[in-house]
Amino acid sequence: MRLLPFPRRHRVLWIICAIWGVSAWGFWLVSTGRTTDYANGYAHIPISRSALPPASRAPGVPDVAELLLTSSAGVPRSSATATAAEVATSVSDPAAAPTASARSADKAALTVAVSSQADLTGMADPLVFARAAAGTVLSYAPGTDLGARADVVMAVAALPPIGSPAELSADLRRFDPDPVTRYGGGARTFVADSVEPSRWAAGRLDRLGLPAGSFAIDVTGSQLIALPGHAPVSVSVTVGITGACPPAVAQCEIDRIFPRTVAQELGS
Repeated sequence: MRLLPFPRRHRVLWIICAIWGVSAWGFWLVSTGRTTDYANGYAHIPISRSALPPASRAPGVPDVAELLLTSSAGVPRSSATATAAEVATSVSDPAAAPTASARSADKAALTVAVSSQADLTGMADPLVFARAAAGTVLSYAPGTDLGARADVVMAVAALPPIGSPAELSADLRRFDPDPVTRYGGGARTFVADSVEPSRWAAGRLDRLGLPAGSFAIDVTGSQLIALPGHAPVSVSVTVGITGACPPAVAQCEIDRIFPRTVAQELGS
């Protein structure tokens, strides 16, 4: 079978149309600012810092938590996160609509949550330091910059051999607010009721040869969860904090932050 010849003038028209189409597409990319998307492949896709592997610590260098550690166990989802999810998924009830006093409580919670992101540097009292650190980690307001919140804590991260910044950074991600709170305009406010040295760790600090000023403190209090359209809910929360203060270091520094008591995290 003989193929029909393709006239030269048709080929020229097709080439002109192709050039015009490519030019129009390029003009659209420039006008919409998407040229970098195609120039860099997936460079325009944001990558979460939590997806990057943490830096490894030099082998054989112990930290406060490692020296206290005898065994570890998995950590269940925190009661605060579970409560926030339950409140968000509950069926709206007119009788449960927030009252004027509840709205005032929401506003107060927002104010406390914002003010809790305080500077942690320069402290020398371990109990005062642990209280402030817990408030920074457990309080959250709409629009809170999680990166800035992490920077506040990492500014007082204990360096080896006392601590491990990479492990502390991983600890902080466990305290990030759940999506319901973060993207639903919610707020969390933490008020400490008890700040005490861990009785479980007290006898071990000296026996393990940790420097004077090393601490293991349990902070227990109430976290108020406020979500738009719901009455505020208060839940009990405990965190365990290990680290060191003077004279071991120039200022109080954090080794690890756990979502349970030090004994529950590191004990047998």
